[in-house]
Amino acid sequence: MLRTLGCILKDALFPCFCVSCATYLERRDGRERAICDECRARIGPAPREEVENLVIYPGGRYETPELRALVCALKYERIQSAAEPLAEIIAHRIARESIFARSNEWLIVP
Repeated sequence: MLRTLGCILKDALFPCFCVSCATYLERRDGRERAICDECRARIGPAPREEVENLVIYPGGRYETPELRALVCALKYERIQSAAEPLAEIIAHRIARESIFARSNEWLIVP
């Protein structure tokens, strides 16, 4: 009961809004969210890139307004709840690419 009351009070005083479209977000399991499901769905994978002798597998295109909003929210506004969807984007990219399972020479960079 106290936990529920605390969540209601916290939500009333400090509501969550999507960093991309400013839609009100309800907390999930008492946890803050940084981006709504619709904006998260618009962040698609980016094609792999080759730079000199490196092959780069970006999680998404930084030009996508939703991804840029997430990165800026974490980097400049220190919205910690933006870290989780960014980590999920990277994890999904790693899971999609079989090269990560075949090679011991890879590096994840922010």
